[in-house]
Amino acid sequence: MFAFAAAALLAGALAADRTLVDFEDPARDAVFTSAAAPAAAVTDERASQGRRCLRMAFEQHAPGKGEWPGVTFKPADAGAPGDWSGYAFLLLDVATGNADASEIGVSISGGADGKQNWYTYAPVPPGGWTTLRFPLTDLAATLDLTRIASIYLLMRRPPEPTVLFVDNLRLATWDLTDPAVLDVALVSPSFHGAYFHSHPEDQVAVRIAPQAPPAEFAGTLLRLTVLRPDGTEVGRVEAAPGQQPLLAVPKPALRDGDRLTARFALLRDGQPLQQREFAITQHPPARDEVLLRDDGVTLVNGEPFFPLGIYQAPVSQFGYLKQLGFNTVQTYSPADTAYLKAAQEAGLRVITQVQGTHAKAPYYHEPEWSDEEVAAYVRSIMDSPALLAYYLYDEPTPGRTPPEKLNRLCDLPRGIDPYHLAAGCNNGDQLTYRGVADAMMVDCYPAPGRFTDLVARTVAGRAAQVPNRALWFIPQSFPWEPYCRARNGNGPGGLVFEDGRLPTYRELRTMPWLTIALGAKGLCYYSFQVQGFWIREAYPAFWRGYEHHLAELTALFPWLLEHEPDRPVACDAPPVYVSARQRGDDLFIVAANSSDQPQKAVLTVPGLAGRQLTVVSEARHVTPVGERVELAFEPFETHLLTTAPQGLESLPAVTSVEAEVARLQAEQDAAYPSLCTFQQGARLEASWGFPDANQALWSVWYRVIDGWPNTPWRVGEGFRTEAVPEWGKKDFTSAGRWLEVRLPEPREINTVTVIASPWATVEVRLWVDGAWRTVPGEVVPDAVPRHHDMPS
Repeated sequence: MFAFAAAALLAGALAADRTLVDFEDPARDAVFTSAAAPAAAVTDERASQGRRCLRMAFEQHAPGKGEWPGVTFKPADAGAPGDWSGYAFLLLDVATGNADASEIGVSISGGADGKQNWYTYAPVPPGGWTTLRFPLTDLAATLDLTRIASIYLLMRRPPEPTVLFVDNLRLATWDLTDPAVLDVALVSPSFHGAYFHSHPEDQVAVRIAPQAPPAEFAGTLLRLTVLRPDGTEVGRVEAAPGQQPLLAVPKPALRDGDRLTARFALLRDGQPLQQREFAITQHPPARDEVLLRDDGVTLVNGEPFFPLGIYQAPVSQFGYLKQLGFNTVQTYSPADTAYLKAAQEAGLRVITQVQGTHAKAPYYHEPEWSDEEVAAYVRSIMDSPALLAYYLYDEPTPGRTPPEKLNRLCDLPRGIDPYHLAAGCNNGDQLTYRGVADAMMVDCYPAPGRFTDLVARTVAGRAAQVPNRALWFIPQSFPWEPYCRARNGNGPGGLVFEDGRLPTYRELRTMPWLTIALGAKGLCYYSFQVQGFWIREAYPAFWRGYEHHLAELTALFPWLLEHEPDRPVACDAPPVYVSARQRGDDLFIVAANSSDQPQKAVLTVPGLAGRQLTVVSEARHVTPVGERVELAFEPFETHLLTTAPQGLESLPAVTSVEAEVARLQAEQDAAYPSLCTFQQGARLEASWGFPDANQALWSVWYRVIDGWPNTPWRVGEGFRTEAVPEWGKKDFTSAGRWLEVRLPEPREINTVTVIASPWATVEVRLWVDGAWRTVPGEVVPDAVPRHHDMPS
């Protein structure tokens, strides 16, 4: 539901130019009062200004309760303006009645229909009042600031009973001593603040992006000074804000190991209003250098590289994955030298999990490693020709972990091995962790459903990556069913399970192209296997479409390594996202419909007049009118257009691929009918006490599938339970345990297949004529292991 961004604690004084809500007017108390979750009311118990504030009392979260309890109010009802344009920051004062730190969420909606949304979380330290500041430039990326519709103050799954106080919501203007008025980034050297031999650069440069209106900078001057360690100045350049986006001086002659300092300052009347420094190092050459270009494209030994990876790839399948077009594999455990050697021999790069110290955070994988153990592991593999990146944190969203903690985690391998990338997977909080990882891997699994979250997370991920950082996306290539979640409904305990499925071919194709249009510079699919089954064996019809999709993607690889044109492509349909790549005079254009509704769009492509476009994988051409191209889109449809179709003619049409997938699926359904699934009304009972319906929501790994690995069957409807307080310590191995599957009506069955771990001894019995009858059968070991190279 949410992706979360960062809020900065207020540093220095800012002018509070406009009060939004001060909670001092008793006539408006009802706007904020709630007897539900949380219990909320205006109180004179404490205040940061005046006499009163809002008090919110949250209960501890429990399964089945709302995950984001909070208080919502409209600015108009609170007597506050709905037009926030012209201001720099939203400020609010917060405090907690708890002895420990808490966390508050702020969600703001707006737009003509009130459906635009921005959200963030921020820590609330114990003790007195804390002022939080939210730059309105962050909000403006997703909200129309002239139409603020509502403000939602919340907690996320409160971990304990918590009381939060909020006071003095206000808008503030710019202060030139505040670093937020200028976005300043070192862009040359372009990676890790260092020069590398495989990617020569000839200047020291910073990019300056003013965040305040130009009038705020009247009478100021920007200055970049480059110094040697002894303070000797080797270059200086000055410019007025807005005069040029880069300040650059020539790179002085450097030997390996030499250091420089780049000092940026904003001045008025010769006095610095603010100043920043960047440390620069000249690294000696390495045998293997993996860097990032200034636009986020990966460079491997100086050559552009588009990571096309897949999670959970077993060594035995490296050759096959390389044949499909993959160039990268990702591990969920630290890759050892044998794994890296096998990847090298197959021509694959590796993103390897690194175990990190994480205190109570649930997203680093056990066991925990000390800094010394991490350092030892990095040193043991850093010279492998197969290494691409260190995988340092995984979803779910890092949440409450302070950004400095993840920064330290990423800096640890970077300090030992600056020649490879530090990566992490994040399904939220992108703006909180701005620039933490070299490659932020954003995931969102939208099928079934809309692509709204996919767009929001990708846009936030792109905004969170400072220059010379990469955004990689993790497309869904697995069935959603094993990861079912509950919705409110009429099922057990007031809950109902949503139906999941694999992406359609159209969705599978659009997910990566849509994220490429939004700025992704790499893809890493989830996943080769899921819940112990290879997807290509469990879902052969889907996998055939997947093969076609990968063939198209890899055929277009060369375009993805090119720079985007100076003049971008424009589109008049908001749900359709477009981007382009340019090679000489030729263009490649991605246009993807993120909506579940048909769309018509007009693309304006600078320099296209008089040229013809080929629509890739559609066996057709379009002729622009001047620089404009009209396109029609079905739901979730992507069109790929190019002025240089050479070598792409052999790609099959999308419609023929969809027909082939449908035919293969029909053949599989006929050959392997699935009868024992809850979708067909079958019910599951068990002797060892599966969790009750509510608990089953949080134990989705424990499930049964039908005899063919086709339709995962979630345990959770119509089953018997035992009261077992320690579910995680249950005994699955003792004799006499049983699962019972009951079909809704008698059916003819000629084969029952059970797939089990090798340590399990299994019998299959049928209820016939009032008694259980054992079915004779044979044990057939897997011809190919399906789960981490271990047979079942």
